[in-house]
Amino acid sequence: MIIKRGKTGQNVTIDPVLKEAASEHQRFLVPRSGLTVRDPATKIPLAPQGEWKPWVGVDGRYWRRRVGCGDASLGEPEPPEQIDSVVEKSGEVEKL
Repeated sequence: MIIKRGKTGQNVTIDPVLKEAASEHQRFLVPRSGLTVRDPATKIPLAPQGEWKPWVGVDGRYWRRRVGCGDASLGEPEPPEQIDSVVEKSGEVEKL
């Protein structure tokens, strides 16, 4: 499963079947420490921990230039943490 930040800042989950296709057309980019690299379409800064961004076509041109000049680098996403779901029932906490 690939998790990326959408244009609205919400997390978006990509089906594992689409992982291969996504990796062909997208790369996980991490900004250089201390720099703010903004998405040209949304003006939202690239997250410090990195994000999936387009790598091919017109949209990818900008991100390839950022990697080429050293403002960002190719990285690997951190695996999602396994979090136990917790439900509170009348003052008691129950793990699912």
